[in-house]
Amino acid sequence: MSHPSEPAVKATDIPWQEIVEAQVLALKHGSVTITVRDSRVTEVQTCVTVRLNTRG
Repeated sequence: MSHPSEPAVKATDIPWQEIVEAQVLALKHGSVTITVRDSRVTEVQTCVTVRLNTRG
C-alpha cells in the first residue's frame, strides 16, 4: 500500500485517456475525477466507495 503523501501513480508517458479508462474499469463503486489546468489534464483521482451489507 502506498504512503498517503506519495502519489498513487507517478507521472508517465501513458495517455491520460488510458489512465482514466483503467481507473473506471477497476471500480465497482466510486468516482474518477479529472483535473484540467490550462486546457490540459493535470490530475486523475480515484475515490473508491465500499458498500457494506447492513442487513442483519
